[in-house]
Amino acid sequence: HVYVLDTGINAGHVEFGGRVVPTLDFTRGFSMTPPPNQGCEPTGPGEPSYLCEPSQPIPQMCEPGDAECATDRNGHGTAVASILGGRTLGVAPGATLHSVKVMGDNGVGDIAWVAAAIDWILRH
Repeated sequence: HVYVLDTGINAGHVEFGGRVVPTLDFTRGFSMTPPPNQGCEPTGPGEPSYLCEPSQPIPQMCEPGDAECATDRNGHGTAVASILGGRTLGVAPGATLHSVKVMGDNGVGDIAWVAAAIDWILRH
């Protein structure tokens, strides 16, 4: 079992052959772009995304059959998952891949989400 903490995984990708298990999604119901004048700081110079406080990590555990939970709309998480467990060139082509979405579709996340995801994995 390999847990991929990233922008999610495209479970329908041919490289994975049905081995993706949507597991946790920290991005549902949380916007990384604040409403105007909410006192949030940009993530960096020229960056369109914002980090707002507080960002309490409240993950959604994915339900079986929920194709939207922990899915990748960015592409980065799917690329990482293919390096780890893709059938063509992956280092562990038979591994079960658990999608843990700790970054939004714009690639922005929160270190607290990563820490909470690791804690959840260790407890389960």
